[in-house]
Amino acid sequence: MKKLFFVLIILFFIVTYIQSEEESEETIIDNPVIEDNTDISQPIISGNEEEPVLPGKTPFRIQDRVFFEIGLMNIDFGIANNFIRPFDFFRRGKTVELDFTNVNTGFDLGFDANIQPLFFNLMFNDDWGIGLDIARITAYGNLEIAGSLLQFNRTGTSGDKFGAGAAIFTEIGIPAYINIKRVWEERALKINFRPAGYVPLLYTVPDMTYYFFDREVDGQPSTYLGVDFKAKIFTPFRLSMEDGFDIDMSTFNVGSSLGIDISLGAEFPLFRWIDVGVDFINIPIVPSRLKYYMLIEDSVWMDTSKIGVGDLLGNDDFPEDFFYFPEDNDPKYGIDEQFFFRPFKMIFFADFRLFQLLDLFNTPVISILPAIGFSINPVFVNVASVEAALKFRVNLANLFITTFGFAYEDQMWKNGIDFILNFRAFELGLGISMQSQDFVKSWEAAGIRANFGLKFGW
Repeated sequence: MKKLFFVLIILFFIVTYIQSEEESEETIIDNPVIEDNTDISQPIISGNEEEPVLPGKTPFRIQDRVFFEIGLMNIDFGIANNFIRPFDFFRRGKTVELDFTNVNTGFDLGFDANIQPLFFNLMFNDDWGIGLDIARITAYGNLEIAGSLLQFNRTGTSGDKFGAGAAIFTEIGIPAYINIKRVWEERALKINFRPAGYVPLLYTVPDMTYYFFDREVDGQPSTYLGVDFKAKIFTPFRLSMEDGFDIDMSTFNVGSSLGIDISLGAEFPLFRWIDVGVDFINIPIVPSRLKYYMLIEDSVWMDTSKIGVGDLLGNDDFPEDFFYFPEDNDPKYGIDEQFFFRPFKMIFFADFRLFQLLDLFNTPVISILPAIGFSINPVFVNVASVEAALKFRVNLANLFITTFGFAYEDQMWKNGIDFILNFRAFELGLGISMQSQDFVKSWEAAGIRANFGLKFGW
């Protein structure tokens, strides 16, 4: 099987080389001609601007795939926290001390993963295209501990919210695009849309509260300190942990658990050197319905109003109702139908091609990629957050493409670099980044992200 895989790769390279040679020979011309090229990935000439094409060979550039492409095992995984750095564990002769006295914002631990086992796209003369994304899995989770709890700061009677949230989705999507041409002369408006059907395999939101406040009970001052915790985990099938972990798949109904949303995007070249666009990700259409749940709920507290003066002066033990700590807390199971959506995002972005603005090159060698928007995700304690990025891309003949920069996405700071090696028939993508919920820690590798992907096509 491995030998067959490498033989296919070699064949792809040979075909790519022959095709690139043929294209280079075809560019030798006797009379200069300006081609009518409306591909927005190529330089766009608008208005009365004209750029002469000189006789001879054009600069070498790998052509884009214009017929089909297949993606295999595209994987993206990351984990991060805002407190511990990896090199804290490798300091020779020193003990790692966990000091939470300076963690004013609390402790955050998050993870996410995106797995695309298989997808394919068909393109038709760059006018439109359609594809199929099969069995994609998206998972993410976040544990947040309030800073007031770690430092035992006083709160109001309403307490401070924190907790753990997580979600796992599987989906089938149909990505498609259409280029609307011959309306703005040689410019093209590109419209992307991706309807998808999804099923949450697991969903829970953070629901814990920390209390520490002073009050009066029967005219006497007292202090209440406690934590209420609740984890209600919804699934499309019945769970049980009574005799070991068990999943009853006979209760799984895809039809009742299926949700539908759509992602929309538009991109338009304002000038030959800048494109602007907007993406709406996961616009809800039909919510998913989950009814089976596992509930873990209890509290831990201490109330000084339960202690009398005699208890303090005497040698008697404190009353039993002075504090409460659960000794045994078995999960509860039940049915409670709830509706769930996937996280929503709206992002504005631009592709600013610096060298084309300065007329240094006729191809997009260097691009500046700013983006800004917002997201809504109930898995986090703060449901709404800002999304922003500033990245730079270097494109060498469409053969070697690297993108680097920083971003604030999914309530994490991410600083990374991605590489793409493109032979048209075969494409390899690799990337790595450092990340954290804390900006400084994101440069100190408090979290890490890696991605890998393969594409084949023509």
